[in-house]
Parts: sequence; C-alpha cells; structure tokens
Amino acid sequence: MTKLPGNIKARLRGVQLGSGSKFSWGAKVFKSKNSKIVFGKNCKILNGAIIAPHPHGSVVFGDNCSINPYCMIYGHGGLEVGSNVRIAAHTTIIPANHRYIYQEGQMSHTDLARSGIVIGDNVWIGSGVRILDGVVIAANTIIGAGSVVTRSIEVPGVYGGVPAKFIRPHGP
Repeated sequence: MTKLPGNIKARLRGVQLGSGSKFSWGAKVFKSKNSKIVFGKNCKILNGAIIAPHPHGSVVFGDNCSINPYCMIYGHGGLEVGSNVRIAAHTTIIPANHRYIYQEGQMSHTDLARSGIVIGDNVWIGSGVRILDGVVIAANTIIGAGSVVTRSIEVPGVYGGVPAKFIRPHGP
C-alpha cells in the first residue's frame, strides 16, 4: 500500500491501492459500503478526476494506468480496465444507461441498464472521449480525442469520431 497523508488516507478508506499508486489532492473518490474500487501498482489519478462506482458498482484498474485531470469514471455496471491504459483529460466512462419507456411520471424514476465496460491492456484514450455502457475495447487500441464509443471495438487500431469508427491500424 502506498504511504499517504492521513487526510488522503481517510478519503480512500476501503479503496485497494497498489504500491506506487498516487492520488493528487484534487482527485475525488466516492466509495460506498458495497462498492469496489481497486487500483493496481503505479497508477496515477490526477487533479479533478472523479471515481464514483455508486452502490454495488465496481471500478477495477490494472497496473501502470493514468487518469488525467477532470475525468469522470463511473462504475454502476462494473468497469474493468487492463494495465498500461492512458485516459486523457475530460474523458467520461459510464457503465450504465437509462432505460426509457414512455409513461406518466418523472424521468428521474427510469430504470438503469448496467451491462458494464471492459477496456483491454495498452489502450490510449484521447481527451474528451465518452465510453458508453456495454462496450468492450480490445487491447492495443487508440481512441481519438472527442470520440464517442457506443459499440465494442474488437480489432486493435485507431478509432475516432461520433460514433467512433475504425480509422486505420496503428503503427508505421
């Protein structure tokens, strides 16, 4: 477990934090009694990032991951992130979606689908990306800045756009 000052240690009560992992002062974690948050070794969670698994949800990161400033990481339906994953600033990952069937009443009372999200090893997620519920992202994939990932990515490569589509294989 990484040595942390008392005030940060109290904020991270119940969070499994691998050796060498670091939270910046401005990062926020909303851990409830029944949720699960795990970070592997040498992860960096920077200023303004928010980790919110919600009750009964989970957020699990492998080793050597970075969550850059002002990312919003939810865990309603479960989020599994491999090792060596880079998540650029202002990215939002939401492993849940509202089910809407028109009926009398308030929109706030709609049910949630919670399929979850899985992100493979060695993935680079550009700034401002949105990853939606039910998505699996293959290892060795790059997601371009501003993209919205609405479907699973099974073939490694470079993806971008709204919705995200295959652009090209990565490499020379």
